[in-house]
Amino acid sequence: MKHILIWALYAGVAVFATGCYKDKGNYSYRQDMPFVVDTVGQATSFSVQKDVTVLSIDPKIVYDGDAGKLQYLWRLYSTSQTNTRIDTLSNEKVLAKTVSRPPGNYQLELQVTDSRSTVKAAMIYTVTVSSPFPYGWMVFYEKDGNSEMGLIRTNDIIFNLPKDTVMLNAYETINKRKLVGKPFRLQQSGRMWFGGEGFGAYVIYALTSQGGVMMDYVSFDYLSDYMGMFLSKPSVIKPMGINGEIGMMSNNGQLYTTSLLSPFFTGPAIESNKGYEVDSVSFVATDYNVYDQKNMRFLEMSSSSLHITEFLPANAPGALFDLSNIGKELLFQENGYSSYRYAFFKDPSGNGRYLYVINFNGQYANPRNPSVGLVDLSAAPGIQDAKFFAVSSRGPVAFYANINAVYKTSTLTNSATVAFDQFAAGEEITSMKLFKNTGSGYSSANTRESQIMFVATWNNNTQQGFVYLLPVNEVSGQVNTANIKKFTGFGRIADMNLKAN
Repeated sequence: MKHILIWALYAGVAVFATGCYKDKGNYSYRQDMPFVVDTVGQATSFSVQKDVTVLSIDPKIVYDGDAGKLQYLWRLYSTSQTNTRIDTLSNEKVLAKTVSRPPGNYQLELQVTDSRSTVKAAMIYTVTVSSPFPYGWMVFYEKDGNSEMGLIRTNDIIFNLPKDTVMLNAYETINKRKLVGKPFRLQQSGRMWFGGEGFGAYVIYALTSQGGVMMDYVSFDYLSDYMGMFLSKPSVIKPMGINGEIGMMSNNGQLYTTSLLSPFFTGPAIESNKGYEVDSVSFVATDYNVYDQKNMRFLEMSSSSLHITEFLPANAPGALFDLSNIGKELLFQENGYSSYRYAFFKDPSGNGRYLYVINFNGQYANPRNPSVGLVDLSAAPGIQDAKFFAVSSRGPVAFYANINAVYKTSTLTNSATVAFDQFAAGEEITSMKLFKNTGSGYSSANTRESQIMFVATWNNNTQQGFVYLLPVNEVSGQVNTANIKKFTGFGRIADMNLKAN
């Protein structure tokens, strides 16, 4: 029989000897009486998801005495020498508890004690705690006037996943508290941090109407409130945008940035001449070029200080535009096909809508010419009330959407057509994002990059939020309507993004 050997602890005196032990009660206890946790044919190693999976163990206790006098103690502790915290999980014989410890490896100890003699039997199990919310598509939605997070796991982005799954209410499940304020932006940082205990990894930023939080990227554990994200604290809480991948934040129109050593923001950045104002579309994931909505121009951030400066004017003959004087309101920008920047602009005084194709490398050429293309989309269908945009990284196609339909347009011409408008009656679009990653388990040969569009909708009559998964051709923008998926269970969705770890 495989078991853990007994140790005997006698009340009043510790004696190991053959024979019988007698106290002043009306019973006797023989030291050689079998008293073990029998593990023959039973599991001794377990894997659970933090705060989700119930850790269930019904131990087999071999004991010839009165089992009603036995006491039980289940304790969990880390195998790390630097983490000595011990959690008591239960005092019942059968363990049935979720585990709230961060993902990692742990030891689970069961102590069984005869309450009369204090003789004990023990068993050590191993427990691996994993994230309850692994790689998947994050959904940031409203719930009861506050914010919540969900996760969509689908084989469209996770190779060979046997079953699509929707996980809801992730923040409150993990943190046992509400995420206060209505949802605004949700994004995982795009690089590892090395700035102190608890931050030796990526983080997730969630911004709400009342500030927001920073979370552990694996488990969604709370790390900091909104003001705690800043090394230099802003005077007011007014989140206006974030790009966690490059480490930029807009608060009250001012630009804050992170360094390579810390996930915390410092600033605000300084522009000495005209001032500036940045919002949620002012920055992208790849560089420190930002758009100033106040003066309608691009600015360049210094790599060694908090100063931002205006670009030099274009001086090449035939340049289509000048980065230092765009003169239009920026609606959206993203890097896409051929590594160019694709930016949608609105004429501040009229109905003009434009798609600029920008080559920032050309700005540093001699002569300077950042312009690749300028497409007038003012007459394109649905463009006047378009709120959502996306750009393929693998073909000359861009998308825009109003509340009713998704449109596709070539980045080379001003023609546009409906890509998809078959949403259920009463639903309005609230968010749209193109999947810009390879996918978990996918390779360069079967990558899903720019081939999946996630579109969130809201039905105000039924008070339900949905996410449509639209397979799209990365070159033409054509939607494969035969393989559309629809996920349910959300409130009104404000933002979506990838959880890549």
